[in-house]
Amino acid sequence: MAIPISEYVNIQSYATGGALVAQKMTIGRVLTTNALAPMGSVLEFTSAANVRAYFGSQSKEYAFADKYFKWVSKLFTKAKLLSFARYTPTGTAIGASLISGITGFSLSALKAITDGSFTLEYLDPNTGLRTCELSGVDFSSAASLGDVATALQTLIQAVEGFDTVTVEYNGNLNGGRFVITNTVAEEGRFNPAAGTVAVALGINAASAPIVSEGNPATNTIAEEVDRIMDISDNCFTFTFLDAQTESTYVEVASWNHDRNADFMFMVQAENLDELLDLQIALKPFDFCWVQYSAPNEMQIYEGMTALANVDYTQDHAAISFMYQPFPNDTPVVENLALKRRLDALNINYLGLTGKNIDPFLQRGMCQGSIPDATICANAIWLKDQIIVSVMSLFMRANAIYANASDSAKIAAACNQVWEQGLRNGCILAGKTLTNDEKASIEALTGDNMAWNTIVNQGYIFTYEISTALDGTKYFSFRLIYGACDTIRKVEGTNIAITTTA
Repeated sequence: MAIPISEYVNIQSYATGGALVAQKMTIGRVLTTNALAPMGSVLEFTSAANVRAYFGSQSKEYAFADKYFKWVSKLFTKAKLLSFARYTPTGTAIGASLISGITGFSLSALKAITDGSFTLEYLDPNTGLRTCELSGVDFSSAASLGDVATALQTLIQAVEGFDTVTVEYNGNLNGGRFVITNTVAEEGRFNPAAGTVAVALGINAASAPIVSEGNPATNTIAEEVDRIMDISDNCFTFTFLDAQTESTYVEVASWNHDRNADFMFMVQAENLDELLDLQIALKPFDFCWVQYSAPNEMQIYEGMTALANVDYTQDHAAISFMYQPFPNDTPVVENLALKRRLDALNINYLGLTGKNIDPFLQRGMCQGSIPDATICANAIWLKDQIIVSVMSLFMRANAIYANASDSAKIAAACNQVWEQGLRNGCILAGKTLTNDEKASIEALTGDNMAWNTIVNQGYIFTYEISTALDGTKYFSFRLIYGACDTIRKVEGTNIAITTTA
């Protein structure tokens, strides 16, 4: 047998090139208090039917999803994903819970259990894992599903360390579920249970029970949103499913403003006076979309689904939120006086013109210093894409040296983003600049002709290696780019040249 060639030249073959850092999707996120949305995780759905199956056909979650997924864009596309996350209002504490993953329980089948087994584990954040082991569980005397829950609760609470655990049957949770809860609000959680009783109640691992973590209510509402986004930031827009107080909106808008181009915060009001007060309160905050909605129509979904249909990998992808038609929704503005009043305040609404066309979304604006929602959405993509590109480079390289050749690798990754931005419309070459915009470019660059580069190339990109106070090196760059303005109106003069008889 010959000597293996690997003794002399040993080549290992691997595949690489896959994405190491996931980029955000343009989808929306809905914040809800529904117990079926587990604390500590984010749910993502690919269709309204899936939302209906999970939350129930009568749920507000399904009503929102039905509108969101049903809308068809001008390119005949539909939103591909929608996420939900549970929050607790300020000052509200909840304990960990374990909710049945199945519904449709048979009392007679449960009554047949006379010698059942049951194992329940609870991960205490302070003392570690606790285990409740039960045998001989007997439901034969139960007269209702509630009696089954009570019988199990009595047995569980008799075990040391589980005296604060309750069991109930909740018929309002999309078909009826058994719910095990720790009444102590702390950051603990139950593991899926085991044993014949766990199988019968749908809280074993195979039944995919809903495992919801406890929340001790130490969070402000902004901290709650921050907690949710730390779990997953995979969204461009987010909103509350239920109406909030003005102070809650302000607190979250302020948090979102400070995040600087991470998300668009979507807020609506159905009452005009409330809307106008809300706009005044939210006026200082960037990336905050305020919308006037028809009653009970949750029209805040309109801007969210329009953006969810954007695919920034495509050319000319960036959209204008204005002129997006929503034929199945009720217009809230049909007269010029109200239109001009809302337009002046950068409030969005569904408007109806005198022409025989579908009502369309107007005007695609945000509060704060960056009023154009198109520019806001594009800025979210641009920031995320830089993060993804640079982090992928860090994850692939053993090290990136603080020298010209290695810093050029980061610059190359950034340049790929700028070029993609030119293609998808986030960065606009040939932009018509105002004198104020030219003056701003001069102030930033110190060059009174630098605006020509913005017009011709679309952007100016500079970088250097800098040193932090602790002596570490970092790549410092500045991008000045032409943001994507969109045409919103056409004005003209028709002049007929004719000979009058």
